[in-house]
Amino acid sequence: MEQVGQEAEPLKKGTQILELEHSGLDEITTDRRFLKNILYNLLSNAFKYSPEDGKVIVKSNVLNGRATISVVDHGMGIPPEDQEHIFDRFFRAHNVVNIHGTGLGLTVVKKYADLLAGTLTFSSNSEKGTVFTLELPLKN
Repeated sequence: MEQVGQEAEPLKKGTQILELEHSGLDEITTDRRFLKNILYNLLSNAFKYSPEDGKVIVKSNVLNGRATISVVDHGMGIPPEDQEHIFDRFFRAHNVVNIHGTGLGLTVVKKYADLLAGTLTFSSNSEKGTVFTLELPLKN
């Protein structure tokens, strides 16, 4: 988590802050590249769609055979009418037309989550922000 946080530093705009919060076990066994790519993409989006003075929080918890990681931003959010398509290839929400992107990132993130036998969900409120949550089963 700390490594990804350090690598995400160049993605920040203005005075954005990244805060890491963790509870539970300190280590898990999973595909490091997939997890790193998931987190990097979610952080990239969080910084991209948040205000220049915003805060992005990564909350992780390893408990009861599951790892849960949430990326929380306080940005523009995803309009309700666009939410059902957010994992579709090349789809971009209507409120981001002036922000660079391809519409592929979340599709790839979802595929990686599936390959790790995990789930990727989100909740979002326009103008209040978005939370993406990754849940992974722990391997022995």
